[in-house]
Amino acid sequence: MTDNSEQQTSTTPTKPKKGFFGYAWRTILWFLVILYFALGAAWLGARYCLAPYLNEHKSKIENKISQVLDIPVQFGSLDTDWQGLSPLNKIFTVSIC
Repeated sequence: MTDNSEQQTSTTPTKPKKGFFGYAWRTILWFLVILYFALGAAWLGARYCLAPYLNEHKSKIENKISQVLDIPVQFGSLDTDWQGLSPLNKIFTVSIC
């Protein structure tokens, strides 16, 4: 008579061991995928949540530019547009006093 338990263990396929490098590559790949989607969400957030309200912060931007240049700077309006993935900020009627 043959032993059934011995026969079953010999025909059961075993899982190959991947080791440290398989685990490391899989971890790096998941990290890059998560980073890709996080940066994409941040870029879309800047495009649709922050850029339309840039003109409301005109006085803060004028003050910061004036502090950096050490001369008073004023401008008429700001316009924000997107050209592909690149933001395009236009400043109209700049006056340096």
